[in-house]
Amino acid sequence: PAVRAIPEELFFGTVHIGQSASATIGLHFAPTNIPDSTATVSLVHDLQPLLSLAWIRTDGRFWQLEATVRPDGRSRLVEGTISIRFEHGALPPLRIPIKALVL
Repeated sequence: PAVRAIPEELFFGTVHIGQSASATIGLHFAPTNIPDSTATVSLVHDLQPLLSLAWIRTDGRFWQLEATVRPDGRSRLVEGTISIRFEHGALPPLRIPIKALVL
């Protein structure tokens, strides 16, 4: 494939109120489909303000994105999606489901 996310979904497990949990998503690009920079990649998610995203590697074929969940004061199952879109026409958008149990 032109691009692949590993893992294809994130389950943070149990995250306690007042603590945070992080996970890394690897983006693996075909050699002819590597984006020029993060400026050509759009990151969107539906878990504001509980989730933050940060690039931790953006060179070569293997990029890494760190997702950090910081629960608010409510116990619940948190579910959402990270959407990754690329300006490069050959790259399909990616959707990564996210789940965390906040206690």
